[in-house]
Amino acid sequence: MLRAILVGSTAATVMLVIAAVFFCDQGDVAAIDREARKQYDLGKPEEALATLEAGLKRFPDSPKLNYGLGTLLAARGNLKEGQRRLEYAVSVSPETPEYHKELGICYLQADRPTDAERELKTVLKLNDKWPEAHFYLGLVYERQGKSDLAMEEYVKEVNVNSCCTFAWAKIFEADKSRTEKE
Repeated sequence: MLRAILVGSTAATVMLVIAAVFFCDQGDVAAIDREARKQYDLGKPEEALATLEAGLKRFPDSPKLNYGLGTLLAARGNLKEGQRRLEYAVSVSPETPEYHKELGICYLQADRPTDAERELKTVLKLNDKWPEAHFYLGLVYERQGKSDLAMEEYVKEVNVNSCCTFAWAKIFEADKSRTEKE
């Protein structure tokens, strides 16, 4: 098994990860989550997916693992299952802004702007200094044709985190458009 891992066998790696998850101590959800994130960051989304799925077999009620799997599934285009997992995480842990943010983004991707707006506003009720929530809420408003509200959100994001290149781009784009009209 070790030789297979050393030569990069994905199947062997997945089997080792699944075995590690099943032999971890009860309550070690954080370790499973860290391992899945590490695998994803290393460019191994299949291994991350396998880790989360194996973890959920052991800890099916974990909001953290449902959140991780939902986020990964949504990023891979499986919005329906991603939403289901993220909705579960939010229902179990409604005070976690990160869960609401990802669910809002998932709704935005699924062209559900009203639901996205609700979730992103929830993030900002829980933490009004969450820059990404301002940016995505701006995108929601843009899709709804509310350009003034969108701009307000982009400016709020920049005020919270001046390094937000996407928000700056939106602001400059709007300013250029206004200048050209004058």
